[in-house]
Amino acid sequence: MTNEKIEQQPKIENFEKLNINGLNPERSLDLDKEPNAFWLKLEDENFGTVEGKLFKPEENDNNEIIVFGTGTPGGSVRWFEQKFVPNLVENGYSVFVIRHNGADVNYKDNQDRQFINCEERATNPKVAEFKNLGDEQIFSLSDWTQEQAVIMSAFKNYQKEHYVTHSFGGLAFANSIKTIKEQQPELLNEINFGNWVSISGETGKSSEGEVDPNRPFNLNDPEVAQIYLKEFGGKYNMGNEPEKWVNQILQDTIKIRNSFYEKENWFPEKIKTIHLNSDFDPYFSSASGRQIQEITKGLLINDYSIGVSLDKEVVEEIINKNTDLNEEKSKELVEKLMNYKSETNLKKLEETIKKNFAKEEAEKIIKKAKERINLDISDAHEYPQLTPETLLRLIKMKISKKHETITTSPFGKDELSRANK
Repeated sequence: MTNEKIEQQPKIENFEKLNINGLNPERSLDLDKEPNAFWLKLEDENFGTVEGKLFKPEENDNNEIIVFGTGTPGGSVRWFEQKFVPNLVENGYSVFVIRHNGADVNYKDNQDRQFINCEERATNPKVAEFKNLGDEQIFSLSDWTQEQAVIMSAFKNYQKEHYVTHSFGGLAFANSIKTIKEQQPELLNEINFGNWVSISGETGKSSEGEVDPNRPFNLNDPEVAQIYLKEFGGKYNMGNEPEKWVNQILQDTIKIRNSFYEKENWFPEKIKTIHLNSDFDPYFSSASGRQIQEITKGLLINDYSIGVSLDKEVVEEIINKNTDLNEEKSKELVEKLMNYKSETNLKKLEETIKKNFAKEEAEKIIKKAKERINLDISDAHEYPQLTPETLLRLIKMKISKKHETITTSPFGKDELSRANK
């Protein structure tokens, strides 16, 4: 055995000090390239397995852990680890970032970035032979929605478990809670939950066979299946029938989301929730947050600080300076334009302008409008203005079990002043 391989072996004593249930030391790594970071494989006989990266504070450990549940396919792990983890660890929190089972550990994007964002998991000879997370079996969406149940059990020795989820991660959190309550309810009493912060959560109702009101497309549309096929292609073990695998993913999404609304009062009161949504999100609007808030109670933040937003004064200025419409017609057009708040509807906005003006004039107005609008709508789903400091305040915030709503541009404003600092 070479010295290099000896150096790459995990420091077993460090794993023991982590005091984590269900940790498989033979499949875990003490990461040499990231101080105080570990790659862990966690196992639970009832809920399955999950892999991910654990970050520990070097000092002032508060014995609380923050778990990040990524969306799908799972690219937001890099976003979270780079933008938020350093500040959370510096403030004394341990942080665990989930990867979904079935992910190809060697897959890289066209910028040569590794999908799972952990080079040592792919190259360390101790675990490199396992090319897909969770080994070689084919995992379904139903499996992914129980991964957080594995984690809840694993980290129950912590003084508090906080959860931050993005997109699909919110669906997975809610379903993990539901699964534990149905299969192992005593476990919920053993876990000291902190806040659940759901960012752009995929948690609203979804009607099978109909256009989902919280999404710009129908989950049963064959074109949507092709979008998913492209997004997951190469990143996951989809077996010999990838089209069938993707279609099952979509149908499971519909089934699980609707299951949240079949019964009342199933969500534990001990879990305090914050749902952070925006109508500018091209995937899950604030309607998704309002619907799940009926189940979880807690705080809903309707954020209007991002996305394709048309400030009324800006629209009026554009119309008045570039048209000869009378006051009544101008006011009518302004109101029409104010209804379009996402890139999904940007084409409708352009159509409205073109219907009201001659071609040359319309092009001039559209150009000026675009100059005054943030068109990077993909950002609306990943909250570019959510700072590490604000996320920490949300995690610390004291939340009641009443329904409470903030409809504003909250970040850095007084609305968050009641957070514990």
